[in-house]
Amino acid sequence: MKLFEGLRMKSAVNAQSIIFALIMLGLTLSGGYLYAEDYKGIIKIGGTGSALGPMNEMAHAFQKKHPDVNIIIVPSLGSGGGIKAVTEGAIDIGLSGRPLKTDEAKEGITAFECARTPFVFVTAHKTKGINFTLQDFAKIYAGEIKNWPDGTPIHVVLRPEGDMDSILLKGMSPEMDKTLKKVLAQGNRSENLSGCKRLY
Repeated sequence: MKLFEGLRMKSAVNAQSIIFALIMLGLTLSGGYLYAEDYKGIIKIGGTGSALGPMNEMAHAFQKKHPDVNIIIVPSLGSGGGIKAVTEGAIDIGLSGRPLKTDEAKEGITAFECARTPFVFVTAHKTKGINFTLQDFAKIYAGEIKNWPDGTPIHVVLRPEGDMDSILLKGMSPEMDKTLKKVLAQGNRSENLSGCKRLY
């Protein structure tokens, strides 16, 4: 039985993003894969924040079945941070929202798809019945749509350009790609960013 084999994610898999688990080749026993029944001790897992919730659920279920294994989920490192932490031996399993880059693949780590997660837009605004299109979202990021239908300002959260969320957004449509590249390149000088909040 391979690590986490047989555990099922409760969420839907009609996803836009793919989470890759990165396992250092050194995390093996006798040159083979690590088998749960052979392992006792601590396994540290970290990486993209979007995978930490489901991974916590999986880790909890795994530890119930294998009480000699203590799984520690570290706070979000991002995809790149998770990959780097694996290559440096700081964690055992890294969670990434993207495949390995060529230079990362040369670092002696292996990647495989372990789950898919949905990509959603979330708001705390209480207006009901809003049905934004992808074109509307491009206009929101561009600053062309600045308010909710009731007049309340829309506050957009921006992630770094290389962040997986930004990469996925840019891949949704040519309009979104063009808009995000422009907004992110203009930085704080852009009037478009008046309703945006950066998380970096």
